[in-house]
Amino acid sequence: MKKLGVILSVSALLTLCLVSCGKKQPESLRPETTEIDGSLGMLYELVDEDYKFPTVSNQFEIKVKRNELEGYSYSKVGVGYEVYDENGKVLVSELNPSLEDISSWPPIPFSVMEMKSGEVGSIYVRLKDWPDKYAGAKTFRLILESNIDDESTINNSSSSSSDNKWDKLLDDYEALVNEYNKFLTEMKSGNVDSQSAMNALSKAQAMQEKLDAGKSDMNSKQIQRLSKIATKLTNIAAKVATINTEDIKSVNGVDLKDLGL
Repeated sequence: MKKLGVILSVSALLTLCLVSCGKKQPESLRPETTEIDGSLGMLYELVDEDYKFPTVSNQFEIKVKRNELEGYSYSKVGVGYEVYDENGKVLVSELNPSLEDISSWPPIPFSVMEMKSGEVGSIYVRLKDWPDKYAGAKTFRLILESNIDDESTINNSSSSSSDNKWDKLLDDYEALVNEYNKFLTEMKSGNVDSQSAMNALSKAQAMQEKLDAGKSDMNSKQIQRLSKIATKLTNIAAKVATINTEDIKSVNGVDLKDLGL
């Protein structure tokens, strides 16, 4: 027990150093993906470039390009976003409000709503908790949402695009679960990389929450696959209980022999 306590203390100190040392406000943020979430996301795509992080005010300019899909009319629209650090950890998010609360989101400019295919326009987002929560920020994801809930805001011809979107997210989710499994397997061999394991688990759990929230837009095959991957993650996480602390040789790259342990 004494050895385990020392190991956990060393791990906590090293993790704290990694979190607290060297982080500063970003000069720019880059899209994690050009795909846009939300019921209106398939009408646009993010322009793939580095976006200057605001230094004078919290107003952040984002450029979107209109695609060829046709959209229905909608009365209330809003912009949401999620900001991540270099490990994919969520730093700030403004996600999925109820439809009656969507008016609290920054509006999509009318000029952007009226763009034709191929045209590019700017959306301005006021970043909450700016600038304190953005130290170490690297990437962001955009959401364009509508208050329409009784009919699709997107033409039916986009259904195959929607399926492809969820298939891609499921692929990403499964890759994160496999990455987490890799770190736990290395732990069982005696090399504990707690920071990487925690990052992998955090990203997998965040992706699972996103997919759970989108179940209503998935087909039956995708829902079954989501359930299967979630069960796989639960089973992998159970491996932690089987790790023998006496077999641990290193923690976060630090050889315990060098510490006299």
